[in-house]
Amino acid sequence: EKTIELVGTDDLRRWKSHRTLDHFSRPPVFVDLPLLKRRRRIGAFLSIGRKHIGGFIGNKDFDDWEDQETVLEGRSSSFDATHLEPIAVTSIPSGILLLYSAKNNENQLSIGAAIFDPNDLTLTRWRASAPLWKAPHDWYAEPVSFLGASFQGKYGTLFLQRSGHSAESFPLPKLWEMYRLPKQLLVTKNTKK
Repeated sequence: EKTIELVGTDDLRRWKSHRTLDHFSRPPVFVDLPLLKRRRRIGAFLSIGRKHIGGFIGNKDFDDWEDQETVLEGRSSSFDATHLEPIAVTSIPSGILLLYSAKNNENQLSIGAAIFDPNDLTLTRWRASAPLWKAPHDWYAEPVSFLGASFQGKYGTLFLQRSGHSAESFPLPKLWEMYRLPKQLLVTKNTKK
Protein backbone atom coordinates (compact mmCIF):
# COMPACT_ATOMS: atom_id res chain seq x y z
CA GLU A 1 0.00 0.00 0.00
CA LYS A 2 1.29 3.44 -0.98
CA THR A 3 1.73 6.23 1.52
CA ILE A 4 1.34 9.84 0.42
CA GLU A 5 3.58 12.16 2.43
CA LEU A 6 3.39 15.95 2.57
CA VAL A 7 6.85 17.53 2.44
CA GLY A 8 8.10 21.09 2.07
CA THR A 9 11.29 23.00 1.38
CA ASP A 10 12.62 26.55 1.37
CA ASP A 11 15.69 25.90 -0.75
CA LEU A 12 14.98 22.72 -2.81
CA ARG A 13 17.88 20.98 -1.03
CA ARG A 14 16.55 20.18 2.43
CA TRP A 15 13.06 18.72 2.64
CA LYS A 16 10.96 18.44 5.77
CA SER A 17 8.18 15.90 6.23
CA HIS A 18 5.02 17.44 7.67
CA ARG A 19 2.72 14.42 7.79
CA THR A 20 1.29 11.51 5.87
CA LEU A 21 -1.97 12.01 4.00
CA ASP A 22 -3.87 8.85 4.82
CA HIS A 23 -7.06 10.15 3.21
CA PHE A 24 -5.60 9.93 -0.32
CA SER A 25 -4.61 6.84 -2.31
CA ARG A 26 -3.07 8.87 -5.16
CA PRO A 27 -0.98 12.06 -5.12
CA PRO A 28 -3.19 15.19 -5.11
CA VAL A 29 -2.36 18.77 -6.11
CA PHE A 30 -3.19 21.50 -3.57
CA VAL A 31 -4.30 25.15 -3.63
CA ASP A 32 -5.24 27.70 -0.98
CA LEU A 33 -8.94 28.52 -1.06
CA PRO A 34 -10.57 31.75 0.20
CA LEU A 35 -10.86 32.04 3.96
CA LEU A 36 -14.11 30.82 5.45
CA LYS A 37 -14.98 32.39 8.82
CA ARG A 38 -11.32 33.48 9.07
CA ARG A 39 -10.12 29.91 8.69
CA ARG A 40 -7.62 28.78 6.09
CA ARG A 41 -8.94 26.12 3.70
CA ILE A 42 -7.01 23.88 1.32
CA GLY A 43 -8.40 22.53 -1.95
CA ALA A 44 -7.14 19.21 -3.30
CA PHE A 45 -7.63 17.62 -6.73
CA LEU A 46 -6.81 14.02 -7.60
CA SER A 47 -7.63 11.35 -10.15
CA ILE A 48 -10.51 9.11 -9.08
CA GLY A 49 -10.62 6.58 -11.87
CA ARG A 50 -9.67 6.84 -15.50
CA LYS A 51 -12.29 9.43 -16.45
CA HIS A 52 -12.72 11.61 -13.34
CA ILE A 53 -10.91 14.14 -11.19
CA GLY A 54 -12.25 14.55 -7.68
CA GLY A 55 -12.13 17.56 -5.41
CA PHE A 56 -11.62 17.76 -1.66
CA ILE A 57 -11.61 20.61 0.85
CA GLY A 58 -9.52 20.36 4.01
CA ASN A 59 -8.25 22.59 6.77
CA LYS A 60 -4.88 24.34 7.19
CA ASP A 61 -3.46 21.20 8.83
CA PHE A 62 -4.22 19.16 5.67
CA ASP A 63 -6.76 17.25 7.72
CA ASP A 64 -10.51 16.74 7.98
CA TRP A 65 -11.15 16.39 4.22
CA GLU A 66 -14.63 16.96 2.78
CA ASP A 67 -15.25 15.03 -0.45
CA GLN A 68 -16.59 17.19 -3.29
CA GLU A 69 -16.88 14.04 -5.46
CA THR A 70 -16.33 14.39 -9.23
CA VAL A 71 -15.39 17.95 -10.23
CA LEU A 72 -14.17 17.12 -13.74
CA GLU A 73 -15.22 14.32 -16.05
CA GLY A 74 -13.75 13.07 -19.34
CA ARG A 75 -15.56 14.14 -22.52
CA SER A 76 -16.05 11.13 -24.80
CA SER A 77 -15.32 12.75 -28.17
CA SER A 78 -12.74 15.28 -27.02
CA PHE A 79 -8.99 15.50 -26.45
CA ASP A 80 -9.69 14.72 -22.77
CA ALA A 81 -11.82 11.59 -23.04
CA THR A 82 -9.90 9.45 -20.56
CA HIS A 83 -6.85 9.14 -18.26
CA LEU A 84 -7.50 12.47 -16.49
CA GLU A 85 -4.71 13.29 -13.99
CA PRO A 86 -4.21 16.63 -12.22
CA ILE A 87 -0.78 18.19 -12.81
CA ALA A 88 -0.85 21.59 -11.12
CA VAL A 89 -3.30 24.09 -9.67
CA THR A 90 -3.10 27.82 -8.94
CA SER A 91 -5.33 30.78 -8.16
CA ILE A 92 -5.97 33.32 -10.92
CA PRO A 93 -8.33 36.35 -10.96
CA SER A 94 -11.23 34.35 -12.44
CA GLY A 95 -10.96 31.34 -10.08
CA ILE A 96 -8.94 28.20 -9.43
CA LEU A 97 -7.01 27.06 -12.53
CA LEU A 98 -6.38 23.31 -12.79
CA LEU A 99 -4.01 21.88 -15.40
CA TYR A 100 -4.53 18.19 -16.12
CA SER A 101 -3.21 15.52 -18.44
CA ALA A 102 -5.59 13.42 -20.51
CA LYS A 103 -5.82 11.16 -23.53
CA ASN A 104 -8.22 11.11 -26.43
CA ASN A 105 -9.85 7.97 -27.82
CA GLU A 106 -6.75 7.37 -29.98
CA ASN A 107 -4.49 7.42 -26.89
CA GLN A 108 -2.83 10.76 -27.72
CA LEU A 109 -1.58 12.55 -24.61
CA SER A 110 -2.41 16.22 -24.06
CA ILE A 111 -2.85 18.92 -21.40
CA GLY A 112 -6.19 20.50 -20.59
CA ALA A 113 -7.32 23.25 -18.25
CA ALA A 114 -10.40 24.13 -16.23
CA ILE A 115 -11.29 27.02 -13.94
CA PHE A 116 -13.36 26.36 -10.81
CA ASP A 117 -15.24 28.64 -8.46
CA PRO A 118 -12.96 29.10 -5.41
CA ASN A 119 -15.95 29.02 -3.05
CA ASP A 120 -17.46 25.83 -4.52
CA LEU A 121 -15.18 23.38 -6.34
CA THR A 122 -18.20 21.64 -7.88
CA LEU A 123 -18.83 24.73 -10.04
CA THR A 124 -16.85 24.85 -13.29
CA ARG A 125 -16.45 28.42 -14.54
CA TRP A 126 -14.59 27.52 -17.74
CA ARG A 127 -13.02 24.51 -19.47
CA ALA A 128 -10.64 24.38 -22.44
CA SER A 129 -12.26 23.13 -25.64
CA ALA A 130 -8.83 22.35 -27.14
CA PRO A 131 -5.61 21.15 -25.51
CA LEU A 132 -3.03 23.63 -24.22
CA TRP A 133 -0.29 21.19 -25.27
CA LYS A 134 -0.17 17.89 -27.19
CA ALA A 135 2.53 15.23 -27.06
CA PRO A 136 4.29 14.61 -30.38
CA HIS A 137 2.95 11.62 -32.32
CA ASP A 138 6.17 9.63 -31.86
CA TRP A 139 5.54 9.59 -28.07
CA TYR A 140 2.46 7.34 -28.31
CA ALA A 141 4.09 4.23 -26.87
CA GLU A 142 6.34 6.01 -24.35
CA PRO A 143 5.32 6.31 -20.71
CA VAL A 144 5.36 9.95 -19.58
CA SER A 145 5.48 11.17 -15.98
CA PHE A 146 4.30 14.72 -15.39
CA LEU A 147 6.45 16.40 -12.76
CA GLY A 148 4.33 19.51 -12.44
CA ALA A 149 4.14 23.02 -13.80
CA SER A 150 5.43 26.40 -12.76
CA PHE A 151 3.50 29.63 -13.13
CA GLN A 152 5.20 32.99 -13.61
CA GLY A 153 2.43 35.53 -13.85
CA LYS A 154 0.51 34.84 -17.04
CA TYR A 155 3.02 32.30 -18.34
CA GLY A 156 3.62 28.69 -17.49
CA THR A 157 6.04 25.86 -18.06
CA LEU A 158 5.21 22.15 -18.03
CA PHE A 159 7.76 19.67 -16.65
CA LEU A 160 7.75 16.00 -17.58
CA GLN A 161 9.97 12.98 -17.92
CA ARG A 162 9.82 10.25 -20.54
CA SER A 163 11.19 6.79 -19.93
CA GLY A 164 14.93 6.76 -20.64
CA HIS A 165 15.15 10.56 -20.93
CA SER A 166 16.09 13.33 -18.51
CA ALA A 167 13.44 15.81 -17.34
CA GLU A 168 12.12 18.09 -20.08
CA SER A 169 10.24 21.38 -20.00
CA PHE A 170 7.74 22.86 -22.42
CA PRO A 171 6.21 26.36 -22.45
CA LEU A 172 2.44 26.63 -22.20
CA PRO A 173 1.86 29.54 -24.60
CA LYS A 174 -1.94 29.41 -24.35
CA LEU A 175 -1.91 29.87 -20.56
CA TRP A 176 -1.98 33.68 -20.79
CA GLU A 177 -5.40 33.47 -22.49
CA MET A 178 -6.94 32.34 -19.21
CA TYR A 179 -5.97 35.64 -17.64
CA ARG A 180 -8.01 37.44 -20.30
CA LEU A 181 -11.19 35.64 -19.28
CA PRO A 182 -13.69 37.82 -17.40
CA LYS A 183 -13.64 37.51 -13.61
CA GLN A 184 -17.33 36.57 -13.65
CA LEU A 185 -17.53 33.54 -15.93
CA LEU A 186 -20.53 31.43 -16.81
CA VAL A 187 -20.82 28.78 -14.10
CA THR A 188 -21.95 25.19 -14.69
CA LYS A 189 -22.72 22.84 -11.83
CA ASN A 190 -20.87 19.51 -12.05
CA THR A 191 -23.09 16.49 -11.69
CA LYS A 192 -22.02 14.40 -8.72
CA LYS A 193 -21.71 10.67 -9.25
